[in-house]
Amino acid sequence: QYWAFVRRRFPCALACHYWLGTDVMDTVAESRAGTLRLAAVAAARDDLHLADASWLAAELEEVAIHAAVAPVPQPYPSPDPPPPLPAEFRVLTYLPGDRFTFYGGEAVMEAAGRMPGVEFDVAGGPLPPGQSHLPNVTWLGWVTGMSDRYARVTVVVRIPRHDGLGATVIEGLLHGRQVIYTQDVPFVHRLRSPSADALVDLLESLRDAHRGGSLSLNLDGRAYALEAYDEARLAGNLVRLLRARA
Repeated sequence: QYWAFVRRRFPCALACHYWLGTDVMDTVAESRAGTLRLAAVAAARDDLHLADASWLAAELEEVAIHAAVAPVPQPYPSPDPPPPLPAEFRVLTYLPGDRFTFYGGEAVMEAAGRMPGVEFDVAGGPLPPGQSHLPNVTWLGWVTGMSDRYARVTVVVRIPRHDGLGATVIEGLLHGRQVIYTQDVPFVHRLRSPSADALVDLLESLRDAHRGGSLSLNLDGRAYALEAYDEARLAGNLVRLLRARA
């Protein structure tokens, strides 16, 4: 309905659809369920479609929408040099209170319960009803200026059921942190099955490496993120794509 309204209201305008995450998941799910508005989608297929991440563009192919990959240009905190890893192995994650389950909250909390000697910092929150407070979990609430938080931790965890390009992943890499993610991004540890067992196994491996002195700053990940998510480069790519269809 929205697409049809905009098309009627601005018939000469360039139509550009920016796909960011859950919108892709919902569209594909509706297509599989047979509830997708096929006429509206068919009318929009020749418009310009942009996807925030490569896996979103791949998912859209299922509904015959061909999207160019164009991450949203935005400034990310990038300390130079990156802060050294802390002496204490510590984990940071993001769990918005209204989407606790969607972001893998149960797996994170179970992992924290099974690793009582590891501190977990949770941005977002608050703790949903029915979840027990754990002594090794600190609920930070909504935080602005996250650089100090990244400097305190060793690992950044982001394990949602579905995702666009997670800002905490990019920011974790820019701070030289080890990153655990459910998507295939260079220089992160991919958790293909975001279960508590898989998360604990990976965290224990990283903790043991940290204790043994073999875990270092993720400088390869930082170098990759500095180039791949440079704001000026991404903005230039977006302008190029828009001009090509103007």
